[in-house]
Amino acid sequence: KTIPRRLGPKRANHIRKLFNLSKEDDVRKYVVKRPLTKESKKPRVKAPKIQRLITPRRVQRKRHALALKKRRAEKQRVLQNEYAKLLQQYAKEKRERKRSESKRRSSTRLSESKS
Repeated sequence: KTIPRRLGPKRANHIRKLFNLSKEDDVRKYVVKRPLTKESKKPRVKAPKIQRLITPRRVQRKRHALALKKRRAEKQRVLQNEYAKLLQQYAKEKRERKRSESKRRSSTRLSESKS
């Protein structure tokens, strides 16, 4: 005769593996509970706190973190585009300045050579 182990698995995936559960099954129903009996006390059961249990709050936190990540990426993309436009504008102004400067120089040379 085999005696069952006193303690069962504590991690959610280990409980799933032990009872061949799917992801949809509620692990809390299958956790190994231990009866506690004391004289002059009401009998009760003790169960471990299940670790790595996917709760709605955990799903919500993950969704929120992803949303923040996407929002930051989008903001960076917008800022990058604005900065690129600014750089283009600066480059254009620099070209214009250079062109006008060279025109001014050539015109002064022409006037000097004519006289």
